[in-house]
Order: sequence, then C-alpha cells, then structure tokens
Amino acid sequence: MSRVLTSLDSIRSELFGDLRSADLPPPFAEKYQDWMDAHERVGLPPRSMIDPSWLGRLVSSSVVFQVEGDDLRHRICGEAFLNRNGRFDPTGTTVGDLARTRPVARLLLPLYQRVIRDGVPAVIGLRYLTVKEHLRNCDLLVLPFGSREPGEAMVGHVLTLYDFLPVSGAPE
Repeated sequence: MSRVLTSLDSIRSELFGDLRSADLPPPFAEKYQDWMDAHERVGLPPRSMIDPSWLGRLVSSSVVFQVEGDDLRHRICGEAFLNRNGRFDPTGTTVGDLARTRPVARLLLPLYQRVIRDGVPAVIGLRYLTVKEHLRNCDLLVLPFGSREPGEAMVGHVLTLYDFLPVSGAPE
C-alpha cells in the first residue's frame, strides 16, 4: 500500500475573480483574455467554446469537468496532465470521490466549489504528491463555463489549465 504524505500537499496561493493583476504566463493570459472577452459579450461563456482549436497547445495540459451539484466530474484529461501525474487517469471520477483518498483533491474541492458558486475564474498555486509520490508544483487557471447556451448564469463546466513548474531537489 502506498504511503501518503499529506504535509506536502498545499495551496501556495489563490486569487478569484478579476485575474488581470495575476502574473499569468503568456498562454494562460491569452486564454483568460479570450474568456473575459466572451464573458463581457454574452455572460458566462458556453461550454461549446472549449474545443481543441480554442485551446491550441494548452489542450494537453487541460482538464474539463462537468458540474454535478457542488461536485465536479472529470470528463477530459489532457496528455500532459496524465504524464505529469504518473498516468493516473481520473476520467469519470468526481473530485469528491477522489477527496476520500487523495489529499490534493480535498484541498481543491472547496476552491472549485467557490468557482461554481460564484461563477468566477481563479488562479491557484498548488504543491502536491502524485499517486506515485512525485512532488509537483503547478499553477492552475480555472475558468467556469455555462451549462449550454451563451449567457447562462449557472456553471455547467469548469476548465482547468495546468502550468507545471520546476520543483527544486525533487524527482520528476
């Protein structure tokens, strides 16, 4: 049985709402601005906006969630996300289910719930252990999308983009 070291899993930072003051890397800044442009035109952007042509090279580091009440179900996990997490594939699993065994999911669930409740984007700095106990350090850009049609207020999907950062002295 694998040993879980919960003390290494932590939220480094969090910012909700207007992310213009966040120090987003260029591809994240571009996607956030696209999301903001759509949001200003139609309210909460529709799920249909999330497609490989819109995401470009970021599609590999993305996770798309479907909102189910106050929980989220993993629907699509990009290849870079899977590779950086020891090929662990949570597709079909809810964050709430994972929270029972994965400390990182326990940390993220209330932050995702805030994105769902308030319909606002977030940038989250995260440090965690993978299922194979490799230490990861990353920033997440979390964007809420409407259920079906442009302008719907209710969050139906959440897109998370991962920017994996170096971890000094840790095995990759």
